[in-house]
Amino acid sequence: MITALTGTSAPLLVVDVSIAEELDFSSIFLPRPWKKTAPYVTDVFYLDPNGQHPLTALIGQEINFELPKSATAVDDVFLRVQLPGHSIAPIGATVRYTDWLGLSLWRRFEMKYGANTSFVIEPIDEYLRIRKTLGVERLDSMRQRCYGDQTNAQLATLLQNGTGINPMCIPLYLPFGDDFCQCLPIVDLSQKTRYTLHLRSLKDMLYNPTNAVITPLGPYEFHLVFNLIHTTGEETAMFIALAEEPTGISYMIHQFQRQHSEHAVLPGAGQLHIHTQLNNISRALMYINWAMIPTALINDSGFNNFFMFNPNPPLPIPPGMNPYTEIVRWRIESSGQIVQRTVGRNYTTLYNYDRYNKGFSGEDQFDQDYAQYPHADNAASGFLDYANLTNARLEIELGAGGTGISPSNPQMAQRVTVVVTAKDYNFWFIKGGNLTRCFN
Repeated sequence: MITALTGTSAPLLVVDVSIAEELDFSSIFLPRPWKKTAPYVTDVFYLDPNGQHPLTALIGQEINFELPKSATAVDDVFLRVQLPGHSIAPIGATVRYTDWLGLSLWRRFEMKYGANTSFVIEPIDEYLRIRKTLGVERLDSMRQRCYGDQTNAQLATLLQNGTGINPMCIPLYLPFGDDFCQCLPIVDLSQKTRYTLHLRSLKDMLYNPTNAVITPLGPYEFHLVFNLIHTTGEETAMFIALAEEPTGISYMIHQFQRQHSEHAVLPGAGQLHIHTQLNNISRALMYINWAMIPTALINDSGFNNFFMFNPNPPLPIPPGMNPYTEIVRWRIESSGQIVQRTVGRNYTTLYNYDRYNKGFSGEDQFDQDYAQYPHADNAASGFLDYANLTNARLEIELGAGGTGISPSNPQMAQRVTVVVTAKDYNFWFIKGGNLTRCFN
């Protein structure tokens, strides 16, 4: 009984304690009943590539892995990379790795089942996710795992000394690692799941303006590291039974669509607009994200800095680029009709970050969110179906400086690449020993 603050004549609230349910639902302090869960064990499994390992050279080759059916399910995977030191001739030559080495040393990672590709992820997908969704502590961890946001001196030392006792632990963000309820039940599959890593060549990961000779002092080692789940017979039987039901097991997954296009706009050249056709962007999108980078930084020309989205970087300016004008505003059209109204740069670099993201708003990345929770896993909270749009186009307006002057030819405009990514909805379906992606 709770009475008035003064006196005892008029109770404010009376609970009949003879009814147990009243206390069960009204109190947050009473002990709750125990919940019984099936026993299970987690296991960390290091998977070597098929064939030659370790590698004696990075020459842009593909590395393939096959995961044996040695557990009930998989709930995460990452790439472990051990790099050797290198000798450099002539001694003292200016040469270094590119930044965010853990992402820039590969082009694409594919998960396959049978003859079909089940999922594809690229480094740009991971970089944007890291920047948009990781707070201070996790971002610092990711910098150490992938050698990101390093100075030129640190990247030069990394090339000479290698990773030593601190190998890179690169996230791969496959769907079964996003949520415990989306673990991949390999016990239900009749074949092994296969994975292919497409590597860049060593020269495409370096800034090497004098063509110094780089010789590895040891092998390059790659492993996929899986978190495996081992369950008892009873729970394993439940997985198998679910996959044998007529409805099978279906998992919502979120996959990426991408598009790159080159443009150049001279300073003061009338209307400073870039028109980017969104020909490859379709389906029901959770969000669309885009950024702009000087083409010389990402075209394997020896000026590699794949994730430099700052139009006016602090000194030293990355070799291969000139500063260019910040984005003023942008919009999306479809056959002359407005899909997204014109918004200024602060709308997405500040407001959208504050509302939807956990990361920092310091980079020139622009996005429009069509889902209420654009970074939620295994959830659909809104979309815009770009499959229903005709001739969708991204309209970007620059300031008076345009895309700047080409660093190699002052008579020409600097070429920039507009990198567009979008995230859509898809499903994995497991039944009868097969894993299929519903929409290809």
